[in-house]
Amino acid sequence: MAYTDLVAKIKTYFPTFQVEYKDQSQLMGVLGKILFFNPQFMTDYTTTLGDTVYAPNEQFVADNQQDFSTILIHESVHMYDNKRLSILFALGYMFPQILSVLALLLFLVTWKIALPLLVISLLPLPAPWRTYFEQRAYFAGMYARQQVFGADPNADGAYYAAFFKDGSYYWMWPFGKEAAFAQEAANIIAGKPSCASEPELFQMVNSLIAAAKQ
Repeated sequence: MAYTDLVAKIKTYFPTFQVEYKDQSQLMGVLGKILFFNPQFMTDYTTTLGDTVYAPNEQFVADNQQDFSTILIHESVHMYDNKRLSILFALGYMFPQILSVLALLLFLVTWKIALPLLVISLLPLPAPWRTYFEQRAYFAGMYARQQVFGADPNADGAYYAAFFKDGSYYWMWPFGKEAAFAQEAANIIAGKPSCASEPELFQMVNSLIAAAKQ
């Protein structure tokens, strides 16, 4: 079965990999309230922390095993980057909002600096590293969908590009990514996806695609 084959293959790269469910996780429930700007966080989005992928619920996976397989390839790119960069991945992904932690500490020194920094860091400012990591994962997902389902990369790219400008990821790149996704669609159609420039990543993505096809 393609889904179970894919899970087994992912575990060869990330031995502690597991799929859990947001509706059964207190942590995800808390995050869902914090991330109020994305009301579909608990029901429509998959989230990865470390090597654990949180799907909305068991029924979501059961009803969408094919689509969820390509979602797992997207999430595997995040796991790959987390393994490659360690704490830098988490810090980069959460920047600039992570500066709010520094602001809270600065309250011990002076509120005159801490308060403005806290307000600024909690604004939906452009998040260049989150944009970078999500673009990599979505590009791999586009490639996977084209390889597994014969999906149109142009349609997928136009759909994914919208996430960068709306509340899905806290308006991480309001300038838009349409041109980048259109170029990646052309790359995929030409047989030259961006991940091909990184042999280790490309090998992993292709092996996961092969498992998803079984």
